[in-house]
Amino acid sequence: MALLRFLAFSVLLATSLLAVGAERTVSLAGDTEVRVWVFTPRDAGDGPWPLAMMIPAGSGQEYAVKAQFWLGREMTKRGWVVAIPVSPEGLSFVGDSENNISQVITELQKDEAIRVGRTLLLGVSSGGSSALEIASKNPAAYHGVVAVPGRIKQSGPLPALDGLPIFLRVAEKDYFRWNKQMPDMTQRLVSAGARVDAALVPDARHVIKVDMDELDRWLLNLDR
Repeated sequence: MALLRFLAFSVLLATSLLAVGAERTVSLAGDTEVRVWVFTPRDAGDGPWPLAMMIPAGSGQEYAVKAQFWLGREMTKRGWVVAIPVSPEGLSFVGDSENNISQVITELQKDEAIRVGRTLLLGVSSGGSSALEIASKNPAAYHGVVAVPGRIKQSGPLPALDGLPIFLRVAEKDYFRWNKQMPDMTQRLVSAGARVDAALVPDARHVIKVDMDELDRWLLNLDR
């Protein structure tokens, strides 16, 4: 019930924020079109700005996108363009379809207001897990990953992560038991070569409140 109340509030908040964003349509290979919400920074100069791609949780449908924009809102305050794709019916952004994200990024970076090059991946809940999965396949393409929360879905050894910065937060009392997976997950990421800032959020059960001072310190160490 607490999660439903939070999502309902987030939808209302995000809906009020959508008026300052722009909806774009990006064409992918195979004549598939993806709608993307793009939000540019306020009071952060004229750009070009670095891009943060937020991977939606759950089905990736629009209601889920709107419910998670609180993190995107914080990132725009910090000088990032935030893009959130809305998944067409039956289209995934991970697994066999993870190239969809790289195609969206390529198209968005044709905009002169968006900096070309590496992208930051963001995600909440299963969106954070998807962000970790996408970045693990091509770590050189990304500034890093913010997964709040997130978990490693794939089993077995991880590919070399080549110093990939990861900001990972999981609820101390997570009702999906991601908290129990945290020590092993962190060790696997570090062993694969990632630079991991991982912590449990006290008293939280899955939906967490991110300490933005901690995130700010992490962002300052990124090579932007």
